[in-house]
Amino acid sequence: MNKLSWILILLLILSCKKHQNTNSDVLNSAVNSNSFFYTDSTGLDFINHSLKKEIYSNDPACKYLVSHINRFYIDDPDRLFSKISPFFSADEFDSLKEKFEKERSYSYRQTDIQNYELIDFPEDLTEDDFFNNSDKWNDFMKNQNCFLIIEHPVINKEKTVLIVRTVDYCGMECGEENLLLFNKDENGKWVFVRNLEGIQA
Repeated sequence: MNKLSWILILLLILSCKKHQNTNSDVLNSAVNSNSFFYTDSTGLDFINHSLKKEIYSNDPACKYLVSHINRFYIDDPDRLFSKISPFFSADEFDSLKEKFEKERSYSYRQTDIQNYELIDFPEDLTEDDFFNNSDKWNDFMKNQNCFLIIEHPVINKEKTVLIVRTVDYCGMECGEENLLLFNKDENGKWVFVRNLEGIQA
């Protein structure tokens, strides 16, 4: 994945602090008011017990998970929606898009997450630091070396189809972005079907 792609990914998860200095107060209020803790029991159970790192991670031993997700600056939401729309009814999809707009900024709590240590980027870390390979970014990576991003799963009403977006960052020139499709089998277990979009460094 080229550095431009990584910058776009980082924009999904970095704090809005830098943008708050340049964007309108109305926009900032919308972002901040939509931030919440993710507590859906089905989604958390999937992350804790069904999502196997071997499916999407270059480094299954990586233990760091980014706690705060900021999707407000997603580069192309229509492209994302086009990937997942075939797996939902028209009514579900309209509801999904509306929910997406309301849930662009959220956080996980350590008490809800197993098998990972939650981390956040330093508040003053920007995409410019990443692009320029700054000392600030290098210091952060020395402490973590790798980290994972798992957006909260999208699940249909019957809870038989689940789609989750992940980003695996395993070094300055190593990473992978995935959109994973799961179906629930007759025994009630989530079974991995395929990767709808795999982007590798």
